[in-house]
Amino acid sequence: MKLYKVAIQENKRLLPTGEIQYDEATVQIYEQLDREQKTYVMKEYSREQKSLLRIGVKIAEADYVIAKDAWGNEFNLFKSIHEKDLWYDVRKGWMENGYETTKEAIFGSNACGEWKILAYRKDRSLLASEEVRVIPSLLSAEQYRIMQLGIKKLFEELVYQPGQNDDRNIIRELQVPLFPIENLQILMSEWARWLEQIEESPSEILYSTRDKRAVRQLKRWDAKAILEQALFPFRDKISARVSMKDVHVPEHRMIKWMLERVNDRIEQEKTTEASMLHQLKEIRHGIVGLKSSHEKDNKVLETLEKRKQQIKKDIDLLEDRYVIWTQFEAVINHYLTNELFNVGELEPEWTHLFASHPQYRAVYEVYERIGMLAPILTSKELEFEKSLTNSPHLYEVWVLLQLIRELNRVKFVCKDVAESLISHFEKKRTLSGWRDMFTYEDKVVWLYYECDLPHESGKLVKPDYLLLFKTQESDLWHAHTLDAKYKPYVDMGKKVLEHDLERSGRRYLGISKNKIVMKSASVVHMDKRTNNWNVDTRKLYSLCHFHAIPGNLEGLQIYMKRFFHYFENLKHLCPSCGEIATCRDQNFKQTYICDFCNEVWVNNTCRDLNRQHVKTKVRLLKYASGNYYLQVGDDWNVYCPICSSDVNGHIVKTDLFGEKITH
Repeated sequence: MKLYKVAIQENKRLLPTGEIQYDEATVQIYEQLDREQKTYVMKEYSREQKSLLRIGVKIAEADYVIAKDAWGNEFNLFKSIHEKDLWYDVRKGWMENGYETTKEAIFGSNACGEWKILAYRKDRSLLASEEVRVIPSLLSAEQYRIMQLGIKKLFEELVYQPGQNDDRNIIRELQVPLFPIENLQILMSEWARWLEQIEESPSEILYSTRDKRAVRQLKRWDAKAILEQALFPFRDKISARVSMKDVHVPEHRMIKWMLERVNDRIEQEKTTEASMLHQLKEIRHGIVGLKSSHEKDNKVLETLEKRKQQIKKDIDLLEDRYVIWTQFEAVINHYLTNELFNVGELEPEWTHLFASHPQYRAVYEVYERIGMLAPILTSKELEFEKSLTNSPHLYEVWVLLQLIRELNRVKFVCKDVAESLISHFEKKRTLSGWRDMFTYEDKVVWLYYECDLPHESGKLVKPDYLLLFKTQESDLWHAHTLDAKYKPYVDMGKKVLEHDLERSGRRYLGISKNKIVMKSASVVHMDKRTNNWNVDTRKLYSLCHFHAIPGNLEGLQIYMKRFFHYFENLKHLCPSCGEIATCRDQNFKQTYICDFCNEVWVNNTCRDLNRQHVKTKVRLLKYASGNYYLQVGDDWNVYCPICSSDVNGHIVKTDLFGEKITH
């Protein structure tokens, strides 16, 4: 079995049922997919000569071929008419409200995740199998791995219970706890000493074998040796039973397993912290370059300076830790490349050697203590975590967990959210349809993932995420939808972005359900080259698109900032830590300062009544970093979203991609 990039041209015809039949017209086979170790790798939205590519499976004598994702979902591949022994995923479509609609996911084109390709004979016996990983076009294989490790880290944080002793450092700017590296340093030093002693004097086993030995040196004779000597008296050497020593004891394979697990932990923490470090540097760049010379409020300037200093401390801390993680990697790699541990892995168990030999016992016990530094996951939680990291919807899962973290960050908590996710997945074998409630004092947020909702057209729609908000005093829920997309919009062009904003954005504003008021619809994607927080200026901030990728979470943080401050009017709520900020009301503006994390934001208005919003005061919120109102260069100022003017009358508008158009 071999996997290729293929381009399929199809003719379509409408069936009486309303379904669209796609008939194969031509097939073009390109190069074989690259491999990483034993896994094929394909990038979604790959193109050759403007044709969108799919994965083609080439195998002879197969009766049928299926693709199976990490969640157990599977589907049959179609056998090509024109190309012998080629199988691929065929396009499916139907007519809906007079428009042609196709299934969004086509295997190899735009369906990410880890897949198994299984080919069967007529008797249903397995003929061959391969594994393939489809990664987003805007991510490298390394970035895809970072996203997987990020999901593991996010899930561990959900599992970690507040009742446990938590002496971890916190990145103040991001409100993210860190792995207790100081404790690990002590244990790694101790572990290395014991491993070094084993390296110098490893345990051995004696075993009996037959080998050629000089006759004059033999001290013990068995029947075979006596018979050979009698038959061949002229031989100087004969085959004799001898005892040999071997250092390849099962415990060395178990230690290899321990080394690999510690290495996994080091990789996860180093990678996720490097991602945070990049994020902090981006924030610092925006704040340090902020021109606030016209700001007369000394308290504001003092708070901004404190925040800069705190970010510097956070960056210094992560840079120091990066050096330590690299040192840990070197220590582990030293032992992994040692001949003694260059063997297959074996899951550890308490053996006689571990119990009786001081050095081996110490290695086992120190490893257990290292394991206790991280959140301890049950077998059920580990299985679920693996399902998440191998998900066919990796980006959607990553965004979901990031939304949960952002809610937790501002003190909206759900005590058993990890158990809720696992329980739903065990019942449905998917996260689709999951929901849970997050509370903070008298305020409630419900978060839904892929839920069916009634639309004003009479049809059901299913946004990727739905956030509902209300306070105890209100009977109405404010609703916000969010859809995740993988597409490189700048490369694919304006029409593709317009289509997605219509289908996955503006359409959801027509959701019609009792006691629900639609407030906004947004698209989150991976294309860091484009954001637009106010696509429709007639309905302020009701429609937008923004990017979010590992190491650049500003878009998601702005989204939640806009959610709480603009739409839900919780202007006292600090968007960085959830503390209640102090407000300095100066009539024409209100300045909010969080004394805990030194976040500053200002609520102001565009008061020039001679522009497009005659006799209407438009509320403007500005932040030191992460503005959803268009920022005026590096100034502590923003443009009005209606008249597109700054305080000095300079007008700047943006196109669909968020690029500035100066007037």
